Amino acid sequence: MSGGTLVGLTTKYDVLVVADTRTSREASVCSETIQKIFQVHPTAVMGSTVDLGAVQSFVRTIRSESERYEVSHGQPMDMTALSTVVASELPQRSVPNSTFLLGGVDDDGPHVFTLDGDGSVLEKAYAAVGSGR
Repeated sequence: MSGGTLVGLTTKYDVLVVADTRTSREASVCSETIQKIFQVHPTAVMGSTVDLGAVQSFVRTIRSESERYEVSHGQPMDMTALSTVVASELPQRSVPNSTFLLGGVDDDGPHVFTLDGDGSVLEKAYAAVGSGR
C-alpha cells in the first residue's frame, strides 16, 4: 500500500508534520484511515508514503536506535544526529524509491529533513513528500 502526501514545516519554536490518511494500491483506495507519521524520538516524528509495511518496520528500527542512544548517553539524540542515523540505515533497508520526512525539535530549535533511499539528507524550513507534493 502506498500513496498520499506528508508535509513538514518549521515555525519559530515548533515543527508541524501532517499527512493525509488515504492509501491505495494501483487504482483502488485501500484505506481512508492509515497512519503515516510515527514518533521515533521523544521530540521527533518520521513518515513516508511508499510501501507502508516496510516503512513501519523501518520506523521500529529507528525508534530502537534512538532509545539505545538515550539509554547509553542519558539524553535524547539531537536532530542532526538522528537524521544521520536514518540516512545511514536507509540504503540497507528494502524501502524502494522512498523519501522520508523527519521533523523534530532539539536544543538548536525546530528541524525538518527529507531523506532519500540513497542516504541523502536535506534540511529545509519546509518540505513535502509523496504524490501530492
